[in-house]
Amino acid sequence: MKLLFYILTVPPIEFINFILNIIFSLNFVKSTEAFKVSKVNLKIAYPSLNSIELDKLAIKSVKESIISGFESMYSWSRESNKLLFRIDNNFILQNKKKSNKGLMILSLHNRSVDTLLKWICSFQPTITLYKKVKINFLDSFIKKQRQHNNSQVYETNINGVRQLYKALLKNKVICMAVDQVPQKGMGEYENFFNRPAYTNTLMSSLAVKTNKDAVYCSLNKLSNNRLHVVIKDNNKGLFDSSKCTLSMNLTLEELINNNPSDYCWEYKRYKRPPNGFKDPYKDL
Repeated sequence: MKLLFYILTVPPIEFINFILNIIFSLNFVKSTEAFKVSKVNLKIAYPSLNSIELDKLAIKSVKESIISGFESMYSWSRESNKLLFRIDNNFILQNKKKSNKGLMILSLHNRSVDTLLKWICSFQPTITLYKKVKINFLDSFIKKQRQHNNSQVYETNINGVRQLYKALLKNKVICMAVDQVPQKGMGEYENFFNRPAYTNTLMSSLAVKTNKDAVYCSLNKLSNNRLHVVIKDNNKGLFDSSKCTLSMNLTLEELINNNPSDYCWEYKRYKRPPNGFKDPYKDL
């Protein structure tokens, strides 16, 4: 598998970008569900944009999501990731890590989560949750990649949650992407871009319960087609039981606003609306 992904990522990312620009110029992307969902989400997040601006941003976002798949394969097939060009505010993460008092790293689906995780695991073993891939041989390969440098992964279930909690009590480092819709009964409604969204409360709850330190990380694209890691310190609201979930969502919004086209807008973030709110994807 590693050799296959290496071969697939031999072409430079500039070439991949060039080919996708040609394909997307045919305008067929507007008929895809990824585009339609992205446009709905972008209209919620940025209501001041007109239809033409929304189309342009949605198309760019879908294209960047495809490229992020290339970035994941690249990180799986190489020991060092030459796509990573810069780390912003690395001192924040390194200083917190040095305390050895336990740390939560909160991320979001900005570009390749696997690229970001492999960078973190290159200098710090982590404990993360893992959603199984339906294809068995690919599942085993990706799981092994996420166990880089003695890191541990657990399935996304009650046992996995317990393992994260135990790891924090042992002053270890845990990581999780916190922007996906949780299972029923595992979240709460909180505003995300000024609309109620069923939000994962695991990391915010752990912050309140354990009072362990936290930091946010995301991946963004630079003008030279290389990537940079953006690190942001936590807000004190993350440790306040009445504000923690909203504080988390507001910080995610800030990270997304750095470069909106990097975010995976094709995910149905508002698919479980609260009473009184219409499913925004119903008419797609």
